[in-house]
Amino acid sequence: MHMRLNKKIFFSFLLSIAFFSLAQANKIKKPQLMVYGSGFEALTAALQSAKSNVPTLWVIEESGILPNLPAEHFEVVGNENLDGGMWMDLLMQLANAEQPSDSIAYIQKKSINPRLLRNIVEEWISAEKQLTLLTKTSIDKIDKKRNVWEVQLSDKHKYKVRSIVDASEEQKLVSKQFPGEEYTPILATEKMQIQDFRTLLGNAELDGKAHAIRFQNLKEAEHQGLYGLGILHEMGIEIEETAFIPLRMSFGQALGATAAYTAFFKTTIDKVDIRLLQDELMTFGARLLPYQDIAIEDPNYKTLQKFSLSGILIGEQHGDSYQLGKNKEVAQEEVREVFDQMHARSKVWFLDHPIDVFTWKDALDYIGFVSFRGAELEKNIQKDFNDVLHFSGEYEEDRKINRYEFGTILSVYDNPFRIKIDQKGKILR
Repeated sequence: MHMRLNKKIFFSFLLSIAFFSLAQANKIKKPQLMVYGSGFEALTAALQSAKSNVPTLWVIEESGILPNLPAEHFEVVGNENLDGGMWMDLLMQLANAEQPSDSIAYIQKKSINPRLLRNIVEEWISAEKQLTLLTKTSIDKIDKKRNVWEVQLSDKHKYKVRSIVDASEEQKLVSKQFPGEEYTPILATEKMQIQDFRTLLGNAELDGKAHAIRFQNLKEAEHQGLYGLGILHEMGIEIEETAFIPLRMSFGQALGATAAYTAFFKTTIDKVDIRLLQDELMTFGARLLPYQDIAIEDPNYKTLQKFSLSGILIGEQHGDSYQLGKNKEVAQEEVREVFDQMHARSKVWFLDHPIDVFTWKDALDYIGFVSFRGAELEKNIQKDFNDVLHFSGEYEEDRKINRYEFGTILSVYDNPFRIKIDQKGKILR
């Protein structure tokens, strides 16, 4: 949750809160970030930057936003249990729903009213105090001068900004400054390595299967503070194709958060703390949980989302769905290597506990050992088993614990998400 703080306070050490404060001016006078383009990527990048308290100027050549939005009701097929962030917010407002719901999203995607969608988006834009929108304006020239970009618009106004997001369909700015770039594909989730899960910034369906947007995809799209669409542009996604809206909005939101981070902290992308970046995105509802068998309505959704970002358990592909495998047992061999990287005391515990699969007793004993907890841990879990942890049945120490339960209690009582990682997802101790 954001807190209202004086902007002179130095924030970077506050890892327990999102990295931007809410504060100050009602209207932008000196933008720190500029967004160029009129599509869904530009929309979410500009809104996320403003929500992250970075003064943002959004420049559009056309007379209005989303010029390629269909004129009639349209359907968005797929993306089952992957909707999140501003895309989910949009669906819920279209459905007049108060809380995010995968079941409501599924129904709403069958018939989307473009006029109502546009009205909601316009309300969002007008409500953002840190966002200024300029239409019928183009960018004539940009020049890199030390740590800032000098920008001249077609109306002859000039600005100095820390970051620029080129979300234009033709990538007009990026193509002139950095032509001929090559990008890493957005991976199918089933093909990711364990460390990739720690760098997730978004999810969406492609070719009928879940795909994951990783920090690497955003980093490759950046050049000295100029951010482009990178692999998204290289894929040649047709802007009229409504099936790609979830991917475009998810990518744009991650793009806006990353560019806002470097602008706010006056830093470069190689210094970005991925955990802070993920925290900021999750603050605004981004769905970084890759498992499609965990609905957003699940009471442990947020807890399991952080567990998934810890990169401990690889999921399973079931048909077109990528799943945690909630009821599957947890084998020692699939977690031991990661646990040993996370905790110095882990190796000692496994030497004393040559188990095949974890029982509840084993799981609590392990958590207690590495986190220096005593007998109160078991008492707390017994007390909170149904009402707080939302588990069914009763606590039995000799019962084999499943992945859903294991991920929940590990995240609640040990919080592996707090462990530092580098930008490739390697654990740092």
